[in-house]
Amino acid sequence: MAMREPKAQKPVVHDASKPDRGSAMAGDPGPAPNARLAGQRQLAELVSGSTRQVAQRGMISATMSSPRMQGAVIQRYAEAPLAPGGPDYRTSQNGAIRLEPMTQNLQATAAAITTANESLTAAKSAVRLVQGAAVPGGNFRQVGIEWKEARLKSSASTVANNPDGSQTVTDHANLGAARAAVDPLLVWADCSKASAEVSGSTSMDRGGDHVVMPVHGSKGGTKKGSKLDGLKAQEIDASATKFTNAVYIELLDSFLKANTAAAYAAVGYHYKTTPGSARRTALSLAPTKTYASAQQAKAAGFAEDIPLTPGPRARFIYHKLGAAGQAAFDVYAGINHSAAPVVGQSYAMATEHSAPGSAAVGGAARWIYHYAGVIMVDGGDRVTLENYAVGAKKVVNSNWVLQMYGTAAGAPGQTFHDQHLATGTHGTRATTLTIGNG
Repeated sequence: MAMREPKAQKPVVHDASKPDRGSAMAGDPGPAPNARLAGQRQLAELVSGSTRQVAQRGMISATMSSPRMQGAVIQRYAEAPLAPGGPDYRTSQNGAIRLEPMTQNLQATAAAITTANESLTAAKSAVRLVQGAAVPGGNFRQVGIEWKEARLKSSASTVANNPDGSQTVTDHANLGAARAAVDPLLVWADCSKASAEVSGSTSMDRGGDHVVMPVHGSKGGTKKGSKLDGLKAQEIDASATKFTNAVYIELLDSFLKANTAAAYAAVGYHYKTTPGSARRTALSLAPTKTYASAQQAKAAGFAEDIPLTPGPRARFIYHKLGAAGQAAFDVYAGINHSAAPVVGQSYAMATEHSAPGSAAVGGAARWIYHYAGVIMVDGGDRVTLENYAVGAKKVVNSNWVLQMYGTAAGAPGQTFHDQHLATGTHGTRATTLTIGNG
């Protein structure tokens, strides 16, 4: 079998000087060398450190996100050393999974491994979990990672060994050949490509993927948002992903219609009134319309300060909901703290450059996005497989890491949205989504 149990390793963090593909905004300078090192230390502390550190530092601040829901049943992972003086491990809500954060050291019960593999197979994921040796403390087994196939094709002409131990794929028809020739644990050094393998995507640009959205009404469940390909004609906000546009374009109107009477709804942004009547009529986002002037937008019922183009307009309408309204929309849309991908789906965080209040943190360049594919779930907790870009295309390495995140009802700081936004790599505004390929 072409696998080995991954060893525990020091936390691997994203070099802020080598952002994900297309992640720095055009014209944004990269950080100076000392700032890069400081950024790496911050990432190591905030992403791989305990959530207590995140909360104590007050890093969960104003974001394109919702406040924590109050009075919810607590669903959280626990974080503590397995032995005095040892590294912290995150143990999932129901106790079936534990891992050393931001390493490849994953342990789980046999039943949890079997359940995860069934879901990965159903999602046509290239990832499988392999049950390894028993480890002390409960019914845990070491978990190895195996790639069943390389779905994402690569062009080029040879496998070159790089000084840092990575490889550049330039000869083999696909990544599978490089894994056979060099290292069975090689993964694309790119967050999107790495998570695309987890979610069974068929192309490196995620062209067949879609946003996963809740279904409202008696049926319940989830539905597919517009596919990425289908949004090309509506690429109305070049500084955020088309996936983010899908959420606001497809769900804001129905949300506003259902909530015109809410205390957080504001005239000129969410509803309009007829002179002499108190009746509220929900405003339409008008996702394909660019208003020629503020006067034209006002004639449609909007306030004079509403953005004229659809992408910024959608984010401004969201901003004007205020904290309570944003929290309600996040739950309605399944985004930010409410994003909850299942096995074979992925988290996708998009930096919101056009959102009100969007700014860099400490002058650092901002990434455009970060993806993380979910490989296991226990209760409210998710385990992801993530890799990071190294500043060059077609590079593969075995520096991928595993991480555990909680859900919206968990303790402060436990969600994917909390922890990645806290690093500052997405600035002060970002949206976290669930995406899938099925």
